[in-house]
Amino acid sequence: MTVVELAALVPLPGVISRRLFVSLLAGSTVSLMPLARFRAIAESPADVIQSALKDFSNSGELSAANFGFREFEENFPLLSLERAPSRIKPSKLKISKTARDLIIAFEVSSEAIYSANYRRPIWPGGRSGATIGIGYDLGYVSTDELTESWERILNGHAEYLSILKIACGVTGDAAKDLVPKLSDVEITWAVATEQFNVEIQRYVTLTQTSLPNFSALSEDCRGALVSLVYNRGPSFDVPKTSDPSGRYQEMRNIRQLMVERKLEDIPNEIRSMRRLWPDVRGLKRRREAEAALFEQGL
Repeated sequence: MTVVELAALVPLPGVISRRLFVSLLAGSTVSLMPLARFRAIAESPADVIQSALKDFSNSGELSAANFGFREFEENFPLLSLERAPSRIKPSKLKISKTARDLIIAFEVSSEAIYSANYRRPIWPGGRSGATIGIGYDLGYVSTDELTESWERILNGHAEYLSILKIACGVTGDAAKDLVPKLSDVEITWAVATEQFNVEIQRYVTLTQTSLPNFSALSEDCRGALVSLVYNRGPSFDVPKTSDPSGRYQEMRNIRQLMVERKLEDIPNEIRSMRRLWPDVRGLKRRREAEAALFEQGL
């Protein structure tokens, strides 16, 4: 049996046990394969998820690649689909606690790393604006949206809103230049996570309106797709004519798989996106963990 033939027997990477994998190899003719590939097949989804949570929580370097990185705005800024605005009503559909924990870990690692690196506004780079909390980008919200999202949570610090409003709608190098003027603002971990718990439910709504049959998914499966949208935007409908490089092919494929209810094929589409960031460990690990979370929810 060749590696190709063996791979055909494993349609869902991550669910085959080590014992079964070894038994399949016994007596087979197998080409050399990187150890990492063997490990990816042998690990269960729960193993992959727990490993990602541990590594992201302990590594500010891994999360730095994700913090404030809203890829859709980098590629299609005129469509303005990246930020879930305050006018979007938070969904009542739940995502799992594991999904929430993963998204927070992807964005800011942990409370300790957040407090050290992100409690004051920073500029993540690129087309980003000044960013606060768990990746809340001021460059893509209006002053009214900022007020709607933060006024209640910043109770007792009304002066923060006045300071932050100057950064609304400002992106790129202009936002970088503004950051020193925002240094009096300090968003504690408790405030940041409280706002995130509301904000993420807007992304649930955004994902739900972008994908057929979303509400029928388990909380883990929903959470995996919400994490994807939080990072890549609701880009499932980017037409091929606007995407000559095929950057959003997997996103289009996921929407079609949701239409056809071929859920078991979605994790492979999420993993396939790793091709877009071959040298960015934080984003590659994020996609791996999202795929495993979806598998766990099946």
